[in-house]
Amino acid sequence: MFIKFFNRFRKPIVFKSEFEPDVSYRKFKYQSNIDYFLSGEDNNAIELNFKIYTELIEDPRWENTIEPLELFNLIHKKIEYMYLYCAKPNKYVKHLTSLPLSSKQMLCFLYFFIKLGEGRLGCSYDDIDKINDDGEEWNYINQLLATLNLIKIEYNKLDQKLKHEKYNFNNVLDHIKPLSYSHKIAYLIEQKSVYQQDDDKPKNIGNISFENRCNIEIEKLKTLAEFDEKSTSTTQPKLKLSSKKGTKTNLIRVLHTLYEMRYFETSDGQIPTKLEFMEVMGEYFDTNFSDYARNLSQSLQNQPLEANTKVFMEMISIIEKEHFTNK
Repeated sequence: MFIKFFNRFRKPIVFKSEFEPDVSYRKFKYQSNIDYFLSGEDNNAIELNFKIYTELIEDPRWENTIEPLELFNLIHKKIEYMYLYCAKPNKYVKHLTSLPLSSKQMLCFLYFFIKLGEGRLGCSYDDIDKINDDGEEWNYINQLLATLNLIKIEYNKLDQKLKHEKYNFNNVLDHIKPLSYSHKIAYLIEQKSVYQQDDDKPKNIGNISFENRCNIEIEKLKTLAEFDEKSTSTTQPKLKLSSKKGTKTNLIRVLHTLYEMRYFETSDGQIPTKLEFMEVMGEYFDTNFSDYARNLSQSLQNQPLEANTKVFMEMISIIEKEHFTNK
């Protein structure tokens, strides 16, 4: 049964001892339109190609991996060469795995190569015991199946490698290192969710699962954040404003100016509101700056320009003195 199915697809074969195209073998012609592979008189070939095409464009694993036409040209060309060189399966498989493709493209290529090969033969390596044909024809089929089995082994190795790289927790730690606390937590939760919903996730990545590693890191970050918060709240300020008249108002003027000059930002690179900025400065100096806006407004409205700029002129005077002293 398998031999009859295979003969529908088989073309004249010339066995060679060297791994090079045979001039007597009809060379594969690259096609410029995907419709070439999805139409024709051979219904079995059309059905097989259409199944491959549908899976390629619908399976999210292969999204943006390789163009359908490029893949079809490649797998059909290489499948024809397999018919020629299956007598040297190891050499042929080495040739396939050395093609200039990215790891994801190679995985996609090998996956659909196997689909096309087994689909054309109508059987897989697991069906060898079911085939009772003898002679040269059977030996040839056996070589093709053995070659496809070696390709399947390479596919499984690459598949596991890419899965382990995807869930390599060291890569996650490197990614979150520069992020703010909230963004670290969000990224870890997202990656844990992806892992939980991945039906094809790898097994046995160390003694601790990827999911548990995410949970441990999240708890660590939360604990550190709580510790920092307690440390901040229990630490007494080491500095306070002097009792000199106008000190608070002058400091508000200076802080207001520095804020407007964009000298400060949050740990995640954002510009804080002026109220947030003043509250942080108030905590640092153990002073209530919540009334900064009213204080500054009254100063600007009720006092002359010289009074509002006096503190800055004094600062200039200090710098000028230091400047010329060090000349």
